[in-house]
Amino acid sequence: MKALILAGGYGTRLGKLGEMLPKPLLPLNEKMRVIDYIVKGLESFVSQEDMIIVTNEKFRGAFEKWARDNGFRGKIIAEPHRKNEEKFGTIKGMRWAIEAAKIEEDVLVIASDNVVYPFEEFLERMLSLFDSNRAVVGAYEAGIERIRKRFGNLKVVDGGKVVEFVEKPEDPISPYAAMAIYIFPRKLGEKSLLEVLDEYLENGNPDAPGHFIAYLVGKGYPLYGNIFSGKWWDVGKVEDWQSAMKFFESLREEF
Repeated sequence: MKALILAGGYGTRLGKLGEMLPKPLLPLNEKMRVIDYIVKGLESFVSQEDMIIVTNEKFRGAFEKWARDNGFRGKIIAEPHRKNEEKFGTIKGMRWAIEAAKIEEDVLVIASDNVVYPFEEFLERMLSLFDSNRAVVGAYEAGIERIRKRFGNLKVVDGGKVVEFVEKPEDPISPYAAMAIYIFPRKLGEKSLLEVLDEYLENGNPDAPGHFIAYLVGKGYPLYGNIFSGKWWDVGKVEDWQSAMKFFESLREEF
């Protein structure tokens, strides 16, 4: 299995801070950045050599410096753009990265503004739900009001099987918010993951990943939700990043 860490955005929700520093290089405490935490958690299940960080040309140098300074043994690849208006978007970027990195295995995908605690426990549950015939999406028990118009929303039955998915609904169908953390098998039915992505991207939204998940559910591809009730932050928002820093500062002896 490969791990794809998506970091191709420009941090526009962070204002001036996002213009200077990519979201994964934001600190969580004085010892650790977001990317350090993600890589550390993934290492329990995927070797560093099987990790690929996908950034853009503007921030490529910052990630390469981080990799040198920290002895990161995975790959760093950059989408060919330097401005927010040129970015591929989450799903098109994932498709580009799978081809660019020549990934033919099953792939764990995480958008790099996700910080989950405890991360290893979350990933262990994700992997327990996964097999070569079905995909898995992370899901957080956020509650109806928090989900409304803000998050993708999924309905699950039978031990986690996703039977309905709506992107940022006005009237949520469950208390479960979709997280931009997935495991995809190399084949979905008789088609490769790339073929399914290409079919979706013919008319689908290239950025908001919930639309792709809704597409999979609508087409009948097996999908399970990893329901999680620990802690989850979207550090692309200043208030969430500050909340995460406060929490991880209290755990600095652990990390």
